[in-house]
Amino acid sequence: MSGRTDRIIISAIAGLGDRLVGGEEDGQTYSLDRTNGATVAGPADPVLSQGDLTKLRNLAEQLRNGDGRAAGYRMGL
Repeated sequence: MSGRTDRIIISAIAGLGDRLVGGEEDGQTYSLDRTNGATVAGPADPVLSQGDLTKLRNLAEQLRNGDGRAAGYRMGL
């Protein structure tokens, strides 16, 4: 994490997330603009759709700490 508060970073893999959480796979990384949800960076062949990214961004915003500190969450779609 870079410490930027204007980005939401998402890591994803196809299937269950246990391989990602366990460190067996790196997964795909997406960087979203926090203000408008635009994908700033992502993989060429994404496992998540734009709709998935929008849902995850909305959840992240709902769960965000009021003090602006970074927080990590594990979610499944």
